[in-house]
Order: sequence, then structure tokens, then C-alpha cells
Amino acid sequence: MADYANTSEENLTSYQETRKPFYVRHKRWVICGGVTLIFLVIFLPVLFLVIIPKIIQGIVDASAISFTSASLSNVTVTSFRLSGNGTISNSGSIPATITTENPIILSWNGKNLGSLPGLPPISAGQGGDVALSINDIVSVSNEDNFANFAAYLLNNKNFTWTLTTSVTVTALGIPFKGISLNKTVTLNAANQFSNVAIQSFDIPGDTSDGKGISLVVNTAITNPSDIDFDLGDVTFSLYYSEQQIGSLVGKAVKLAKGPNTLSLTGSLTTTTPDGLAAVGKLFSNYIKGQASLTKVVGSSATNNNINIPWLSSSLKSLELVVALPGKALPLITSISLGDTDVDITPETAYSPILTAPSIRATYQLPFPFTAVPLQAGQALTLYNTDGGAIGSLTTALAPVQTSNEPFVILLGVSAPLVAIDNGNFENFFSEVTNTESVSFGLKGTVDTVVRTAIGEVKLTGVPVDVSTSLSGLNGLKSTPVSIANVVVIGGDANGITINTDTGLNNPSTSKIILNSDAVFDLFFQDAKIGVVTLPWLTLDRGANNVGAVVYYSPVRGAEAAGKAFLTGYVTNQALTVTIRGNADTTTSIDSLRSAFSQISLDAGIPVLGKTVVAGAALSIPANIAQTSIAKSAVTVNNPFAAQLAILTIDSDIKYSGRTIGAIRNADLRSNPIVVPGTSTVTREGIDVKLNTGVGDIVWLLETAAKANNVDLGILKTLLDLLLQITGSTTDPARAAAAQFTAEDKAAGTRGSRLPAKRDVALVERADEDITALIFKALAGLKVDLDITSTLKVGDYQTSLSFPQNGIPATLDNSVLKLIGAVGGPLVQYIVDQSTLSFSSTELRDLADTGFALKAIGKISNTGPLTANIKFTQPVQVAWLKPDGSALPLGSLPLPDITAVPAGADLNTDGRFSISNVGNFAQFTGYMLKSKEFTWQITTDYATVNALENTFTNVKLNKKVTLAGFNGLDQLTISNFDLPSDDPAGGISLNINAVLVNPSSVSIELGKLTFENYFKGELVGPVTTDGSVFLQGNSNNALSLKGRITPRTGTADTVALAELFGLYLSGQPAPLTVRGKDVTPPNGNYVNWLVPVFKQLELTVSLPGENPIKPLVKSIAINDFNLDFKSGAFNPLTTSTNIVAAFLPPFGFPINVVSVAQELTVYHHDVAIATISVPFNDAKTDISTNLITTGISANGGTPPRFAVIPGAEAAYIGFIGETLQSASSTFGLKGKLNSYALTGAGRLPLFGLPLDVSTTIVGFNNFGGTVKSDVVSFFLDDTIARTTVRSILPSDSPVTVIAGKVKFQIQYTGIGTYNPENAGKVITLGDATIEDLTITKGDNAAVASAGFDIAGVLPEMVIFEFIDSFIFNGAGVAVDIVGTEDSTDIPSLKPVFAKIRLATSIKYNGEGLRQGGSIIDQLARIGIRPRTNTTTTIPSTASPTAAATGSPVPASPTAEASSSPAPSASPDANTNSTAGSIDLSVGLQSASSPSAISRSIYTVACAAVIGLMMAAF
Repeated sequence: MADYANTSEENLTSYQETRKPFYVRHKRWVICGGVTLIFLVIFLPVLFLVIIPKIIQGIVDASAISFTSASLSNVTVTSFRLSGNGTISNSGSIPATITTENPIILSWNGKNLGSLPGLPPISAGQGGDVALSINDIVSVSNEDNFANFAAYLLNNKNFTWTLTTSVTVTALGIPFKGISLNKTVTLNAANQFSNVAIQSFDIPGDTSDGKGISLVVNTAITNPSDIDFDLGDVTFSLYYSEQQIGSLVGKAVKLAKGPNTLSLTGSLTTTTPDGLAAVGKLFSNYIKGQASLTKVVGSSATNNNINIPWLSSSLKSLELVVALPGKALPLITSISLGDTDVDITPETAYSPILTAPSIRATYQLPFPFTAVPLQAGQALTLYNTDGGAIGSLTTALAPVQTSNEPFVILLGVSAPLVAIDNGNFENFFSEVTNTESVSFGLKGTVDTVVRTAIGEVKLTGVPVDVSTSLSGLNGLKSTPVSIANVVVIGGDANGITINTDTGLNNPSTSKIILNSDAVFDLFFQDAKIGVVTLPWLTLDRGANNVGAVVYYSPVRGAEAAGKAFLTGYVTNQALTVTIRGNADTTTSIDSLRSAFSQISLDAGIPVLGKTVVAGAALSIPANIAQTSIAKSAVTVNNPFAAQLAILTIDSDIKYSGRTIGAIRNADLRSNPIVVPGTSTVTREGIDVKLNTGVGDIVWLLETAAKANNVDLGILKTLLDLLLQITGSTTDPARAAAAQFTAEDKAAGTRGSRLPAKRDVALVERADEDITALIFKALAGLKVDLDITSTLKVGDYQTSLSFPQNGIPATLDNSVLKLIGAVGGPLVQYIVDQSTLSFSSTELRDLADTGFALKAIGKISNTGPLTANIKFTQPVQVAWLKPDGSALPLGSLPLPDITAVPAGADLNTDGRFSISNVGNFAQFTGYMLKSKEFTWQITTDYATVNALENTFTNVKLNKKVTLAGFNGLDQLTISNFDLPSDDPAGGISLNINAVLVNPSSVSIELGKLTFENYFKGELVGPVTTDGSVFLQGNSNNALSLKGRITPRTGTADTVALAELFGLYLSGQPAPLTVRGKDVTPPNGNYVNWLVPVFKQLELTVSLPGENPIKPLVKSIAINDFNLDFKSGAFNPLTTSTNIVAAFLPPFGFPINVVSVAQELTVYHHDVAIATISVPFNDAKTDISTNLITTGISANGGTPPRFAVIPGAEAAYIGFIGETLQSASSTFGLKGKLNSYALTGAGRLPLFGLPLDVSTTIVGFNNFGGTVKSDVVSFFLDDTIARTTVRSILPSDSPVTVIAGKVKFQIQYTGIGTYNPENAGKVITLGDATIEDLTITKGDNAAVASAGFDIAGVLPEMVIFEFIDSFIFNGAGVAVDIVGTEDSTDIPSLKPVFAKIRLATSIKYNGEGLRQGGSIIDQLARIGIRPRTNTTTTIPSTASPTAAATGSPVPASPTAEASSSPAPSASPDANTNSTAGSIDLSVGLQSASSPSAISRSIYTVACAAVIGLMMAAF
């Protein structure tokens, strides 16, 4: 590099000596100077005396004055201050000063308004607008004119002032007086301040004198005028509905241009009827939230308490229509109705009179002024909580009372409540009647008259919207209903009439006056047995004692309940009846039908306290053993006031809970037992049938003796012996040995009373008085009667079944005739009461004819005696079907059994013979599917040895219930595997499972074959590995092998794919397992088993993969193309080589042939983009499980790498990291859809999860340094352009298509010419690449660069950069620097802004001006080398140089004589941003005398020519 700063003094001196003298080279200066002098002597007087004044007047006339702002302030009677700022435009280009000579006359519409003292000096002629400022007093010359103007100003859109005066203009140092100034200025006027709105409105209270209502109004007012108004104190009159209702005053009113807030205070003072009506309407609208258009009219204006006539006059013309916004306020905040009376009749069902004498209403006032309510009237609608209208309540104005509490009024209402919606009206009264409280809304309006400081004001239509409530009747069940004084007064053919006193409590504050009867249904045991009439019912608040009339008459279907009611009553039971409303009959008031129909009251009936049967006497005849009939006398008591007649009697007679006899069907209708009201009658001769069995008699004696504490002694021994001999029992539940209950059998009470053996000697002991013992035992006997009788109460006939307990039974000596009876058989009882059970059974050696059966069981409940049971023939076995019918199955031999009191074990090992294969197949199917099954085992040929007797042909009939297989529904797959393709086709399948057998039946099944189905499609068969013995009550492990069969259609393919999908996503899949075949170990085909097994269908859950393993281990992206020209944040994306490492979940091969992807890209754990890739072909290396695929349009538009909204910054960060770093790691999450070739066919595997992290090689900022070379260079006096080719190396597989980009070329000074320039960085210009695409490898980027070196460190540019660029063979070091403006693509702007690449460029020997040496061309811009080097450039512009081909010598004269020829860059056809450079600026920095002289000459000539052009 040539160092010009260090050029030696010797060389500089040599250079200067070679220069020609100044006077030789510039003779033109002498000629130009002479001509100019002569011209000036002639021209200047004409110029300054004639031409320039005319020019100035023309400029003044052409100029315009405008004001951007102005203000009127300090208003007085005769003046005001005018301040303003504006501009003078078109003031010409000659610098001048303008001063006013006289005051400025201000006029409007030809009328003189006043005058201004003048304007401050104005500097004009600067080639632009001149600022103008005014701040002076305007003297009002005519108040009327100004008042008219002010009125116009306030009420119109704009106005025009005329400013007239004379001025002096000083230009070029010469004053020019008498210049006329006449200008019009148009400004925006107030236009009635049309945009006026009330911001806030307040009534703080009454005025201090108590005669008015204070007002405070804050108003938003927009001044559209260009003038700020300082109006002083302004008074306005306030109008509404054409009535003046008050006044407002604004203090020190200032209205600046634009929005203003005007605070006004005043009062409402009107007292006239029309004025008060207007105030009432205004207040009513405000409270209702409705805007009211008020009118504000200017009245007067004062300043310092002095009236300004002209301003006051103008204000009176100002009328402002201002909307006072309403503010919907809940004036009435709550309403409490207090006690209410509802007076209702059938005729007024939907318009009852509602009387509420003590309504309490709370209210609030929007402002704290005096307002005392005097009257109120309302038009209200009741609404339910769902918003449905119930009814309306309307009252006229009526006086109200004020409460001691603030803001509370008391009033009374008595008016019809008129239904609006009958359904809602009925529901409302239903809630009032049947709930504790009913909430409802009151909406409507209230009219009220209030006393205020200005008089009585009526507010109309004040909205009311409150919620209130009434305490309800709660169905009249808050307090239990009481019934007293029950009197049965009579009966007719249909029922019984009963009078009662009924106590009802009304907890509500509402009194219901029905003006009619209320008839309720009477229920007992949920059956209607009559009605209860409450005559002319009124339900007052609190307790009500109502005389009720009960009419007992059960409806059809309620007869049993009615009889139960009468039975309970006459048997002294505590009875509860229910009184229920009926929508049809309870009331004739339609609106209350629903309400009363919901009433349901439980009431207790007082206990009667008497029995109907007072006593009985019994006489035993001699033939009792043959007939069992005795005679009795019965005493009957009538507890009713009505007559009682007994027509028939049927009754069991019991003692201590056991029946000892009965009166059977005693028909007394020909001679009934008639008992007058509240009387007693005895009837004799009624037959009684006694239980005369030995056990009955023994039991009666023993029980009665025990009750009387009598020791029977020897009688007890005799009775026990008798029982043993006859086989009778004293069990209280039965009279004979047979047909005992299960409880009897379990308790074994009968057998426990028998002695172990006979003791005949005891019979001979007769020294005790047996007769006396019998009388003692039976003394004071009281019996219980279960009576069923036909009777009549009055004329009402009914039949009742009612017990009478504790009835005295009188016995005479005939009781001794009861001894002597026979017993019944015992053996059959013992057999019948026993139970048979099996704890386990085992079936082997299955065949159509039967099977080997081993069973372990037990016979229980065999009684207290020891017995031996033999089965002479096999027992018959039948299956008890669910419908109860018995289906014969076959026979089974049983061994002999010895029964002891504890029971007997039963162990059998024999062969079950099947009698009917079809029946057994049906049974087997049921046993296989059901939880349990029951066998019936029967025989008529059992022999029993007991009590030293042998009893033949004893019958055995036992039911045995065993646990069934319950469909074998507990099949669990513990694991399964698909190890390989199956040789038979498809995929091999191995399953390990556990099958739970819930049955106690074990069965040897053999080899089992199943078919597996998923969603109705066959998956494939499996067969057990070996023979299966299904152990009862056990978990049975199964090992099965089979295959997944090849797919043959769409449905089974989709099903298998979904099955795989569920497994891979960790979700269980429901399989249906169906029995296919069963082969026992003996090889038999069992007809009762195989078809049934084929019906077996199990539902099993195939477990999902756990833990879920990733299907894709990793992804390698080997190329990735992003076309940012197609979208900044959603570029089109393609790839031809993406390799995924696949992890198959099983051993069978999977060949993925097509892949689609729905992915989300994560960078630093932030989701930045999505990419949706349609199906692309894929290749799978089965040996390595590597899948190769790509990203392509697949016939459509390529997918886009689309940013996730909100993640733009992270998206840019990812791109930046890829560009700047050696690598970038990011995550891919989403779903893969694929098609794969398997042994089972081509399967769609959709929704496969993907979650991997991958790393891609980045651009690494292209290594930070790039190689560059100059393709072309161009330089002349004003232009320096170059085309540079840079090599951008990339190892990244990412291709970025960025389009047009530009980078700055920066040069860092090294200080060779001036040390101060070392380290300073300048931008030489921009390098533009028209279409940048970066791929893997070396990318040649051709850029057109323009260097602008005119105004930034010119010395460094000229002497360092160009010197190094041209003369230094190593080139010059520059930086390629990105900025935010490097690209128009938003997502790449921050990324490219970080690019900074170092490179070096050097001159390629081309591009300087053609024709002449390089030294000469550089010398023209002030650059000279230290040695006289001559370089010739062939000329194409000079004919001589082109013809001769001789070089042009590089001499100093060449600079002066040569005329610059236009030259073009060799790359002129390329699109570049080459900038033009004015190199003449650089000459000054080089201190070139030649350049300086040329500049002076040029300026001088231009000045003379300019003056001449201006003059003419």
C-alpha cells in the first residue's frame, strides 16, 4: 500500500516544480472579471430602485398568513389580549426583515373591529415558512360590531379576519418602505360548541337559603375553534321542557382549543307548577336511566365582577342543547310486605283481594337534597325466580307514612292481585302454600310525590325491581296436625261418619280466606279410605282449631286399607292417617287447586282404649276326641256412639302365640248380636273347634303350667312318654310332626324334648293328683282372638279381621276330657328336614353316556335321633331350570349313610349315567354361563332305621346348589408375544393367560382351541399347549399358541391396525375369545360338550404396552429445504432424506412403506412450529430397522414450516441458532401415520406417538471468513461501483432460500495516512445479492456494491481504502455486515442482523476510465503514488487512442485538457445498488489547488448568472 502521508519532502518539491504557473493556467479569470465589472455598474441602480421593490411587493402579495392557534384573554369593555402563533408562507427566497409601520386594522365582513399596535420584526426569505407570533392588546373600536362578530364566532363553523397595514421590508441590507400589507386570515369558529356532554351531575343538597336545590355540573365541551377563549365568569340559564328551572355559573371560564372540562354550579329555583312538573320529569328520567335534553342559554359574562356588554350580548345568542344522561338507580331498594290477607272466592280465583296494611319499603336518593315522600302509587308485577310473570298489583296515589328509620316509608295496600299467567299464578300460590318461604320479584313503576325545597315534585314511572319473600304455610306441617274428640256418630250404606276436632298451625304471615269448604282425601296405608271436610275454611296466622267431618268410605282398591284402619282402631293401635289435597275436589277455587293438591299431612288417631270382645266361657263335650267341637259364650262391647251389629264370626283362638282352636264360619245373620251404642251384650252357644292333637294338648298344659308357676311333676314325665310313643311334638309352631318350618328344622326343638329311651316304670307312679295339676295349670287362662267378622256400624256393613288379645277364657271341669290323642309319623320328618350339599365335584373320562364323578359332600340337620339310611336304587338327578321345571339328566348311585345328630359325611365315587344327551347339553350350556345351578336328587325307595323301627319307601327329595362357571369371564392375559412370521401365513402368536374357575366343579377338558376377535373381525386362532384340567375354585394357568391370520379385506385390516394402535399407545384392547373346539384326553367327541364349548364367548382385555416404548429412537435429517420467499413464518419445506431409527415392539418384521407426519417442533422446550407432512414413500431396512423417507408435496403444495402463534421470537431464535452455530438441537413431537407390510398384510398404523430430539449441522456463520474476488470495478469523477463474488461455505444439510438481500461493506481504518483514523469503522456502501440461496457446499454469491465515500472520513477513504484496493496486491480487508434491513423477510431480519463476515477484496485491473493511465485518473481525485508509475488503459471512447493503440501519457496537463468521457461499468446490466460518489468533495480533503480554483470559479459564475436570472 502506498503511504502518501509519509511522502518525502524531496519528492513533494519535485512534484511542485513540474506544475505550470497559476497565471498561465487561469487566464480566464481576467476576462471574466472585466465583463462582470461593467455589467454591475450599469445594472445595479436599476436593480435596487425599480426591480427589487416591485419584486418585494409581489412577494408580499403572494405570501399568505395563517394561524395555527390563537387566544382571547384579559377581556374588558374596550379591549382584549390576542395571542397567537402562525406562519407566513410563500415569503420568497431573498432574505429580508419585515417591520410594521402603522397599527394593524382588524376587520370582519367589512366592519372595523379594532386594531393591534403592530407585529414584531419578521425574518423572511429563508426558502420556507416563517414563524409568526402575536401577543398584544386589541382595542375594540366598535362594541356593536364586536358583539355581532362574537355572536357569529360562537355560533358558526369559521370566520375570516382582514389584517391591513403598511410594512418596511429590509433586503440585502436595504430598507424598502411603503410596502402594502392586506391579508385575510380564516380560522375555525366555535360552531355553538356542538360537542357538549355532561360528565357528572350532582345535587349536593339544598341551597343555603333553603329555597332552592343546589346543582354541580361538570361538562365536557369541545372547542372546535382555533381560538382559546378566556371568557371570565359566565352565567347560563337552565331550561327543560321549555321551562326555565334554574341557572348555572362558570367561574373563570377558559375554553382552549379541543376538549375542555367546564365546571358549573348553580341551583334549581323554579316554583311554578309547570316548572315543578318539568323538574319532576327531569328527575324521573334521570332515575330511570333516560337522557333528558336540557337547554343552556348564555346570560351574561363578567370579568373581575365587571359586565362585558359586547360579550354578554354575544353569549345570549348561544344556546347549547345538552343531554343530561340518566343513571338508572334503584330508588326502591327493598319491600317487605308484612302480614298479608288473601281473600279469595271461586269467582275471584285469579284476582283475589290482597290486603297488606303494613308494607315497609326502603328507598335511597341519588342526591342528598331534601325529598320527603308524601304519596305513592304503584303498578307492580310479581315475577317468579325464573322471571315468569305471576300477577299485577296496581294502586293509585295514596298517602304514605315515614318511619323513624331513615329512608323507610310505611304504606298499606288493598287491591286485586290480577293474574298475568295463570300457570305462574297457580305455582306462586302453590309455593306460598307448600314451602317455608317463597321468593319473588316485584317489578314495575312507582309514582310518588315528594316535598322538596322548591315545592312538591311528582316523580313518575320510577322503576322498581326488587326481590322479596313471603313466609309460606309450609304445607301446614310445621307443627304436627292434632286430632281429638273422635266420635263415630253413624253410618249409611256407603260409609261411616266421624266427627273430630282438628288442630292446624299456619306458620305464615299470610291469612288465607277461602270463603268455601275444603275437602281433603283421607289416606291410610297409602290408600284412600275417605274424605275430611273442613267447612268454610279460613287459615288464620298461627294455631287454628277446625271442626272436621270425616266420612269413612274406602274407594275401590282401598278396601283392605280401610279394613286395616278400622281393625287398628278397634284393636287400640296407634294409627297415623294422611290428609291429602286433591286437585279436583279439595277446593272449587281453580287457582288453589294445585296448591291444595300438594298438601299432605300425617295425623295420629287417638287410641280407642277398649276391646270389642270383653270375655268368653268354654265348655268341653264328651265326644271331643271325635268331633273336636266345644261350646262357648262370648261377651261383646260396643265402643261407638252408633249401633253395632255382629253378623258373622270366624276366629282363631291362640294361647301364648299358638293356635289352640277356632270359631269357624259362625253365621249369625238370622240372629245377629246387636249392641246399642256404648253398651255390652253376651251371646251363648257358639261352636269352637279345638286342636286336640297330643302335641297341642301337651303343649297347652306345659305352657299354662309354666305361666302359673305350676310344677307338673309326674304329669310332665307322663306327657313326655306319650309324646315319644306317638311321635307328637310340643313345638308351638305346629300341631303335628309333619310339615315343619325351616326354623323348626334348624332348632330341633321337638327332638330335644324326647327322652333317650323309654322308662315304663315311671307310668306306675300315681300318688300325685293329676286332675288338680291340670286345673292349676289352666287357671286364669287368657286367650287371643284373631277375629274375622261381618258387622254393621249404623247402616254401614263391612267385614273386619281384627285381633282381640288378653280375653279372659273361663273353663269348667269338662276340661279333663282333653286328655287322649294320637301323634303322627316321625321318620319322614327327619328325612325331610335334612339338607344335602357338595363341597366339590370332579368330572373325568367324559363320554356321551356319562363320566366318572367323584363328589365330597354332607347331609346335615338329620334331627336328634340316630338313623341309618340306605338307597336300594340309584338316585335320579334332574336340573332345576330357572323357570322351576326339572329337566332329567341321569342317575347316580349313593352309598349307605349313618345319620347322627350332627349329620353325616357323603363321599361318592362312581359313574354318572346320562339318560338324555340333549338334556345334558342344555344343562352344560347353563352351567358354563351361570353363577350357580341346582340339582334335584330324588328317590322313593329309601329305607330308614330309627327309634328301633324300620321304615320303608321313605321318600327323598333334595335340592343341591353348586357354583357354576359364570361364563368363565375371568380370563386374564398376562403377556403375549408376536415373535416372527408364521410358516402357515400371518404372524405367530404366543399367549400366557390365567383362567379363573369360580365353580366347585373340576373338569378334565383336554385340548382347547379358541378364536380371537377384535371388533367383530377375526384376529386368529390359538390352541392350548397340552391338556387342560380346569380345577374348581382355582386360577388355572393356560399357555396358548396360534397366529394372526393374513388380512383379506378392508374391515379386518383396519381392525388389526387399530388393535396394534391401542397396544402401542399403552391402552388395553377388548378381545372377544370364542370357543372353537375341545378334545378330551380320551379322544372322544362329546356331543354334550363340544357344541356348548363353541357357544363360549369371553371378553378379555389385551393389555397395552407398559411401559410404552418409543417406536422411533432417533431421527436424522440429511437435507432440509426452507423457502422463506414463500412465507416469512411459514416457509415451504421439503426434504428427500430423513432417516428414522425404528424400534419394533415385537420380533416379526415390519416394513414401513409410507409415512405421514403431524409434528410440532420444539426448541429449548418451547413449541415453535408445526409441520403437516402428507404421505410420502418410505423404505425400510429390515435388518437395521432404519426407515428412510422425505418431505414433499406429493402432488400438491409442499408442507409449511409454520410458526405457532405467539412463538415468533423462539422461531427466529431457532433459525438464528442454525445460521450462527455449528449445530442446532431441537425436538420433534407428534403423531406418525404409516402403512407397513407385515406377515398379516399391509396395515395402516396411525396415530403412532413421536417424541425425539435431533441435532442438525448449522451454518456456523460460514466460518466467520469468506473468500471474495472482484468481478468488475468502475470509477470516474462521481461513481465508484464494484461487483464482488464471495464464496459462502456450508456444511449444513439445511437449504435456505432467502431471495434478495443486502449487506453493508464496512472498512476499519488502519491509520497509515492519519493515525487518528486507526480503528474507525465506516460503512462504504451496500452489497446486494438479488436471489440468495444457501445450500450445502460452497455457495457463490455475486453482489453489486456501491461505495459512498463523499462525506465520511474522506481522507481515510481516499488515501487508505482506494490506495490499498488499487495498489496493494494483497487487497483490502473489509467486513460484510448484516443489518435489520438486510432482508425484507421479517423472520430473517434479526438473524441476518447478526451476520458479520471478514473478507478481502482487491482491484482486478479493470474498470478505470478507458483511455489514459491509472495514475492520471487517480490524480484527478487527488491520489498520487510515491513513484511515477504509468499504466495505460485501452480507450474505447477516444477514436485516436483506439486507432493507434498508443498509450496516453500520464502528465499533469492531461488533467486540465482532457474532458471526462462517460464511462460505464462492465456489469452495467446487473441489478445493483451501486451508489454515485461526488469525488470533488474528496479533492478538498486532499488540498488540491486545482480543485479549489475550479470550485471558486464555478461558484462565482453561478452567482452572477443567478442574479441576472432573478433580475429579469
